[in-house]
Amino acid sequence: MSGSRKAAAVVEDVSGNDIGDDVWEGGEENFLENDDNPAGEPDEDPEAAELEANEKEASDEDDGDQDQKDAEEVDEDQDETAEDDDGEAVQPINPPSNWPQQEQVFFRSLPPQLQHAYMDRARAMVADYTNKTQQLAQVRRHYQEVDQVIAPRIKSWQLSGMSTGQALTQLLALSDLASEKPVEFIKYFSQVRGIDLNSLAGQPQGAAPDGQGYVDPQVAALQRELAKVQSTVSQTVAQQRQREEAARRAQVEAQHRNAEAVINQYASQVDQNGKPVYPYFNQLEGMIATLIQSGQARSIPDAYQIAVWAHPQTRPKMLARSKAEENAKARRQAEKARKAAVSVSGAHGSGTGRLKTDDMSINALMRAAARGEIA
Repeated sequence: MSGSRKAAAVVEDVSGNDIGDDVWEGGEENFLENDDNPAGEPDEDPEAAELEANEKEASDEDDGDQDQKDAEEVDEDQDETAEDDDGEAVQPINPPSNWPQQEQVFFRSLPPQLQHAYMDRARAMVADYTNKTQQLAQVRRHYQEVDQVIAPRIKSWQLSGMSTGQALTQLLALSDLASEKPVEFIKYFSQVRGIDLNSLAGQPQGAAPDGQGYVDPQVAALQRELAKVQSTVSQTVAQQRQREEAARRAQVEAQHRNAEAVINQYASQVDQNGKPVYPYFNQLEGMIATLIQSGQARSIPDAYQIAVWAHPQTRPKMLARSKAEENAKARRQAEKARKAAVSVSGAHGSGTGRLKTDDMSINALMRAAARGEIA
């Protein structure tokens, strides 16, 4: 097993281990502050040295009976691990100083190639953690702006028996009323606050009503807060309305495309003889749509039949077509009756009492056949 493959296996095995919360606290910069520093003289740590000595002694005792062949294979793997693909020696590196002591000892015990692989994996994890933390901070700043506006009023809303959502909904409704129907908003506000609009109308311009020249500072502060909330809510509502309008337009366009596809399908449909099934569809398209929308027809074929017989330009054509079909049918029946009469007269001779049909018109043949005078 080559050194690079062993390194990859160990990295895959240890990548899920907890490095420790304190390793992440400093962010990517602190985590990698000693990254890629060649391991010259490691920092002297008595506890670490003692821990390493104990571990080495225990390892020597456990491996005392190991086969010599396995030891040689381990030596070969370590030699391979100490060299990169070009045959050059890979320099060991020190772990970051802010790692826990146990992690530093474990890191120094790894082969150089595995140290580099371990550090690359750790760097990627810290970078991903930092990126997600920054994204979360952006979201937090966005909601902090709204929270700073509404936070002073939350307690007052709760005392009034309203949740934050209910209060914002009420403010939004008042804002919409003031924007869309300002006169009704003034009437509503004057009734709620007990303001006599008639008395205001009779006062000189710039004069304040009796008893209303003084504005309580708390009321003024609340009014300013309310204005901020209304501004924030108005912006949010405007953005929401824009999104809804864009979605509605997209839906209408999709429905329009589907309707055009259905119309083209019916307009181009032909029968087994290659003739149009709905020859006047394009001419009656508007009338067909009206019949379906009004509920007078349940389907496009039903609407077409109603429209083609009701439209002043297509009705004469349909009547002529129907008359032609009836005449053709009558001719076929008359021809059939004539052939039957000839067959009967030939079988019974001229004394059978049957009528001669050679010179009879179509109507005469039909009447004779109805009276039973010919077969």
